[in-house]
Amino acid sequence: MSEDSHFHLHIHEGATPETARAAVEAYKAGVATVAAPLNVASSNGTVSLARRAYNESDGNMAPLLEFLADNPGRLIPFTEASTALGFPSARSMPGLLGAFGRRANHRYGGKWPFEKCWHEHVWHMRMEADVAEEIRRLRDAQE
Repeated sequence: MSEDSHFHLHIHEGATPETARAAVEAYKAGVATVAAPLNVASSNGTVSLARRAYNESDGNMAPLLEFLADNPGRLIPFTEASTALGFPSARSMPGLLGAFGRRANHRYGGKWPFEKCWHEHVWHMRMEADVAEEIRRLRDAQE
């Protein structure tokens, strides 16, 4: 890459400076496709959003949030989460996230309590440590 190279970097609302730096570094390293996290809540609203989303979740969404909370800060491929939750087909995770996305759009202003990103040709999820701590606290309070 020459010093005068130009590229367009699309950062979604709520993306952290660390995410933007990671996207630039991935570009410099020649990674073909990297997407910044989508629909991530701002740092001051993430924990309260997570609390609300978890309290309003049932079915498979609460276990997904708990699984992500048990793996804070780690990029988890959709397939790994699907397997861990015992989903019957490859369509289960996209179906669950599609339903949650509709709920997020209508109830949470389009914000999510975790990140989704495209990395190394696979969709991943990642939950921040402070959000994970709140989800685990809520889960433990119910037990």
